[in-house]
Amino acid sequence: MLGDSPAISGVYRVIDKIHDVRINVMIEGESGSGKELAARALHEHSDFANKPYIVIDCGALTDTLLENELFGHEKGAYTGASATKQGLLEIASGGTVFLDEIGNISDAMQVKLLRVIQEQQITRVGGITPINIDVRFIVASNRDLAKMVSEGSFRHDLYHRLHVVRLRIPPLRERMEDIPTLIDHFIRHFASRYNRPAQYFDAGSMTRIMDYDWPGNVRELKNMIERAVALSNANEIGLDQDGDSASPWASALSKPQNGTGPGIDADHPTLEILERRYIEKLLHEFDGNREKTAQALGINKSTLWRKLQSYEQNDTPESQP
Repeated sequence: MLGDSPAISGVYRVIDKIHDVRINVMIEGESGSGKELAARALHEHSDFANKPYIVIDCGALTDTLLENELFGHEKGAYTGASATKQGLLEIASGGTVFLDEIGNISDAMQVKLLRVIQEQQITRVGGITPINIDVRFIVASNRDLAKMVSEGSFRHDLYHRLHVVRLRIPPLRERMEDIPTLIDHFIRHFASRYNRPAQYFDAGSMTRIMDYDWPGNVRELKNMIERAVALSNANEIGLDQDGDSASPWASALSKPQNGTGPGIDADHPTLEILERRYIEKLLHEFDGNREKTAQALGINKSTLWRKLQSYEQNDTPESQP
């Protein structure tokens, strides 16, 4: 985690205050703001940093798989269970488990998880003997868990068990003064990885970067810098450098997101070009998620796929005049 702004300094203070207590933490923040980094920092700056730290993406697993991963299983518990398997909660005992996207787990799994948190015991799938564990839980979600509780889609007792300490990760637009530090770090990182001479952005590019609201937060900034560095061939980097005209940031960074300055229609494009720019902007804001992009556009995924395919075909060398 990088930066010295008041917003991010508040995060550091919370992490420091609870370094010696095994207390559950709920991390809140927008997509791309750095929730997983904060979870790792909570563990690595704790007095039990030498103990296991395990990350589980709840949104990527079905109930059956999640239960098997968390609790493990006994030999013969189901077809294919040829040997006893320890669950990740058992393996992580003494350390920390980070449950990402916890808002996606089912009601049944919420009940099981609540019991584990309360009793600090698990029972393997197919087993009957409880196993004692000692796990500190850190959870995060892009969804508004408090709203889900009020709507009845997330258990209030589980929410309060996990919401002992709240850690809010500020979006990048609330810590703009950290951008130069982040830029310097990412440039050095990617210049080393890709063996490029890149060292800094030109003044005009920096102005555009600082005027942008970064809806995708630090992840979006990092992705932009990675692309710019990979395409660079000099110490100074420009957003409009040769070969980067198709950058998904080319139009977005031309407009300060506070509503002033030129936007994606500043050059009076045709309706077809304007539609493409808007689709690419939304696609980038949703981290390439086509389903969410299609929902925002009010079209189905197949229609979006056809449009993206046509853009790629129009960008091939054979299609250029």
